[in-house]
Amino acid sequence: MKKSSYLKTRIFWTTIPTLIFAILTITSAKIISFHSVHSEYKELLEDRSFAIAKNIRTVVNQNLSVFCLSSLYWMNDYIYGIVMNNDDISYGFIADDHHMILFHNDERLANSQLDAGNYTQLSQVDDFARLTISVGPFYELILPIVKSDKVIGCIHLGIPKKLIDSKISGMIILPAIVLIVSLIISSATAAFIAGYVASKVTAIKKGLARIQQDLGFRLAPMKGEFGEVVEAINDMAHSLEQQKKIALQIERADRLAAIGEVSAGLAHEIRNPLSAIKGFIQLIEEGLDKDDYKLTYTRIVNQEVDRLYKMIGTLLYYAQPSAPEMSFVSINHVIDDTLLLINIELSKKAHEINKHYNHNLPKIPVDSEQVKQVFLNLILNSTQAMDGTGQITIKTDLGDHDDFIKISIDDTGKGIEEKNIKRIFDPFFTTREEGTGLGLAVVQKIVELNGGYINVASQLGQGTTFNIFLPSE
Repeated sequence: MKKSSYLKTRIFWTTIPTLIFAILTITSAKIISFHSVHSEYKELLEDRSFAIAKNIRTVVNQNLSVFCLSSLYWMNDYIYGIVMNNDDISYGFIADDHHMILFHNDERLANSQLDAGNYTQLSQVDDFARLTISVGPFYELILPIVKSDKVIGCIHLGIPKKLIDSKISGMIILPAIVLIVSLIISSATAAFIAGYVASKVTAIKKGLARIQQDLGFRLAPMKGEFGEVVEAINDMAHSLEQQKKIALQIERADRLAAIGEVSAGLAHEIRNPLSAIKGFIQLIEEGLDKDDYKLTYTRIVNQEVDRLYKMIGTLLYYAQPSAPEMSFVSINHVIDDTLLLINIELSKKAHEINKHYNHNLPKIPVDSEQVKQVFLNLILNSTQAMDGTGQITIKTDLGDHDDFIKISIDDTGKGIEEKNIKRIFDPFFTTREEGTGLGLAVVQKIVELNGGYINVASQLGQGTTFNIFLPSE
C-alpha cells in the first residue's frame, strides 16, 4: 500500500467513528423521546375516548330514571353514530353486569358474552373510575355505569393500536432515514476529508524532499492552515537559500581574493622580464637593415609582448581595481556611446542591434567609463558567440525593486552549457581558445564596485541573456 493511501486510510478510520458516535447519540436520544411521545399520544387518545364515554354514560344515566338499561334499544344507532364520527374509535358497545353485550355499533355483535376477567381489574366504582386494557389490536377503554352505588354495566370503546403505532412509526421512519443518509454523508465526508488531508500532506512531504535537493524550489500555495504551513516552509527554504548563497559568495570572495593576490604578484614579476625583452628587441631592430628578414620576427615578438602587457594590465585591474568616480548619468546615453565605439565591428559581422529603452528612467550614480567597459565586453562577447548574422537586443527598464534599474543584453548565439554557467565569472575560465578568461570576471568586478549585481540566463543553441542591475540612487 502506498504511504499516501495508508495515511488516507488512517485519517478515515480516525474520523468516521467520531462521526458515527455523534450521529448514534443524537438518534438514540430521538428514539427515547419517541417512546415518551408514544405514551403521551396514547394517554391523549385515552383522555379523548374517556370524555366520549362519559358523554355516553350521561345520556344513559338520564334515561335510567325511567327505563332499565336493557330497554335502551336506540343506543345501537347512537353508538354507531359516535364510532362513525370519530376516527380515533374503531368500535363501541355497552355490556350489562352479567357481561352480556346489550348495544354495539355493529348490531350483529349484540347479545354476545364477554370475558368476566376484564371486570375484576376495576378497583373501585365511582364517576371517575376507568380502565384501559389490551385486546388484540386495540386498546379498550372501559367505563362503569353506576346506579344506586351498584355497577349495572360498562361502556367499552376500542382505540386502534395501529393508529398510535402508525403515528409513532412515521416519527421513527424519518429519523431512521436521516440516520442512514447521515451515515452515508458522514462516510463520504470522512473519505473526502481523509483524501484531502492525505493529498495535502503528501504534497508537502514531496515538496520538502524537493527542497532538500533544490533550495530554489517552492511549494505551491494552499488555503487554510495548510497554506500557513506551506508559507512557513517556503520562507524557511528562502532563508536557507539565501544563507547558502551568502556562504557561496563568501567562499567565492575568499577564493577570488587569493587569486587576485597571486595574480598581482605574478603580473609584477612577469612585467619586468617583458620590459627587458621589449628593450632588447628594440636594440636588435636598430642594428638591422630595413630589408632584413629578421625584422619580421622582431615585429611578431613586439606584438606578442604588447599582448602580454595588455593581459597583465587587465589582470592587475582585476586584482587591484581603481575606485569608481561616480556621477549621475543616463544609462541609455552610456549604452549609445558604447555602441558608437564598436559600430564598425558590428557592421563587419552584419549583426543587428535592437534597442528597447525605457526613456523615463532616472539618472543613476555610476562611473560612466567603467560601466561603458562592462557594456563593451558583454556586447563583444555576444558578437563572438554568434556565427554569421545574428541579433543583439538591449533593453533598459526599472528592476523588480524601484531602487534598481535593469539592463538586459540578449543575443541569438550558441548559448552556454549549463555546467559552465556558474563558472563564467571566475578568473581564467574560458571556453574560447584565444580567450584569457578575465573579461567577465572584470565585468562582474566593475558592476559590484558600482553597487550592482549581474546574472546570466542561457539556453544551449538559442542564446544568452546578461542582466545587469545598477542602483538608481
